[in-house]
Amino acid sequence: MMHRREIDGLRGLAIAAVVLFHVNSTWLPGGFAGVDVFLTISGYLITSIIHGRLQQGQFSLLSFYERRIYRLLPSFITVTLCTTMAAGLLLMPEDLSGFGGFLKTTSFLMTNFAAKSFSDYFATQDQPLLHLWSICLEIQFYAAYALALALTGRYRKAWLFPLILLTTAVSFILSWTMIDTHPRWVFYLLPFRFWEFGLGALAACPLLPVLSRKWVAETVNLTGLALIVVPLAVYDAATAFPGLTALPLCLGTALLLGNRNHSGAVGLILKSAPLTLIGLVSYSLYLWHWPVVLFYDYYTSSTQTVLDALTVLVLSGVLSVAAWWLVERPFYRRRPPFSRKALLGAIGASLLALGLGGTVIERANGWPERWSATGKADLATLHSDIETGCAHGHTDIVARSTSGTYCTIGSKDTSPTWALWGDSQARAFSGTFAQTLDKAGLSAKLFNLHGCPPLVQVGTTLYPDGLCTLHNRHAYQQILASPEISNIVLFSRYSMYLHGTSWSGGAGQKARNWLTDQNGQRLSEEERVALFTQSLRTEVAELTRAGKTVYLYYPNPEAEVSAARMVLLRDWWQEQPAEVRIPLGYYRALNREVLPVLDALAAEPPGALVRIEPATLLCGQDSCPTKLDGHLLLRDSNHPTDFASGILARPLAEAMERDRHSPRTAP
Repeated sequence: MMHRREIDGLRGLAIAAVVLFHVNSTWLPGGFAGVDVFLTISGYLITSIIHGRLQQGQFSLLSFYERRIYRLLPSFITVTLCTTMAAGLLLMPEDLSGFGGFLKTTSFLMTNFAAKSFSDYFATQDQPLLHLWSICLEIQFYAAYALALALTGRYRKAWLFPLILLTTAVSFILSWTMIDTHPRWVFYLLPFRFWEFGLGALAACPLLPVLSRKWVAETVNLTGLALIVVPLAVYDAATAFPGLTALPLCLGTALLLGNRNHSGAVGLILKSAPLTLIGLVSYSLYLWHWPVVLFYDYYTSSTQTVLDALTVLVLSGVLSVAAWWLVERPFYRRRPPFSRKALLGAIGASLLALGLGGTVIERANGWPERWSATGKADLATLHSDIETGCAHGHTDIVARSTSGTYCTIGSKDTSPTWALWGDSQARAFSGTFAQTLDKAGLSAKLFNLHGCPPLVQVGTTLYPDGLCTLHNRHAYQQILASPEISNIVLFSRYSMYLHGTSWSGGAGQKARNWLTDQNGQRLSEEERVALFTQSLRTEVAELTRAGKTVYLYYPNPEAEVSAARMVLLRDWWQEQPAEVRIPLGYYRALNREVLPVLDALAAEPPGALVRIEPATLLCGQDSCPTKLDGHLLLRDSNHPTDFASGILARPLAEAMERDRHSPRTAP
């Protein structure tokens, strides 16, 4: 097919959006959707190539597969190999072990299936090969689609585009209807993404009219460009995606591809030198930018400043151009100077070697032997997780929250008289709390859902399906309906829900989890603070009036970065000082709206509200340590370790001891 420069420009626009999103998601919050533009372009190009050769009677399935292998796999293998070497130097044992498992799946070109095991694309942390999911998706599409077109074109040419239309429609309906119930399937798997390729394929239909009138063609082009650019600017990590929300981008791309008249302003933009040059190296740039972004952030814990972002962009650009010139271009532009058998054998052997390497890395548990004795002790603290008797996998927690069937922690010989209610902070604290309860001969109900504060009549953007609201309703009703549960512990990272503090995600891809009303309505920061204040005030008042004692934990001190990782990496690189401290000024600024609300809460009777301040228990006059008596206090940037939780649980142990000697009368 004839080369079209506007397609290079469209590729450049798509990859620029993806890279900007990964460097700093606040710059272009919907930039992740640039991948969908790529998928539609791929559907158009492959259909044009195959259909043209079928019409000429020159299509060879084996030759097509061979060209796709030359086009994709040398660069794919090169970046995977280099990323593996960097991972061995930079990743901590747990992350490196997880990388090994991911590498093993990647060697089979099934990265999208490995990625599906994560709870959320935007919450996927520290996985340098994650971005390869879309490349593997394309490879799977090429393999199945080319075979289907070859068979249809040979026996039923007239059925070709009707079958593409039917399959595209079915795939779109599946994606649209299943995005709420099976979001990971819809995001990562080909049956639910085929329609995006399919729209591009339909744009390659030779029956489409040529728009000769310039104003008509330009209107179509402007509409197509707007359908792409607007979602890139307004979507964010909380958007239910892909499903129906991907339709504007893919439809806009199909309009631009299907219209061959690009003589107007849109054509000038898409054919401009910057976009076409970026588009020329778009495949290499996509492959290399994410490992650069992630490893830079992993070691420096920052891609948020302009200088950091420029550094990452320059490094990504240099590596991409070098890889394009040395690896991608020689295979793509001309036949490589090797025999077909030797080259395909080398590619197969490389994939096999990567798979074996992944198996070795995974079974070696990330080689913790690399660390000093101090580092190994820190790793032991980090991975210590006191058993509660409750399953804490994502699926288990969601199932409990949906059904309202919560588990009991602590002593197995008594009915619950305590409750622990909160988000992942409560989960991190629950092991030590269970141990404290058991020693006192007591037990508690555990009401925890990550990314969901213990507040009634609110929701969060992490759960657009309303799960957070439902979970808190279940918890609140069970607590009020159980007079024997007389002690309620509230533990949460409140600032995250008010100010959008990043809660996870590799590098600049920081997920934000905002407080919403119970109907999922987005709120301004002022409205979020007002809702938080009203909900917590009402909740504490009602609980204490019902005869409950509320133990309210103030926010746990948190670092701007993963303090545990920084401590361990400094030990690994033998840098000094190895300790990271948290200025109290940062703690107060981060919780500037939270602390006054907690200070102003009132209870009836007054003694029914007990405030526990982790900053008082863990911090000095000016700062908070991240290690105490040789033990890490944080698992990451904010979750307490078991050792820290032991200190935080002391006021509760003292309260249990007092109650044992002077039990309260039930209301």
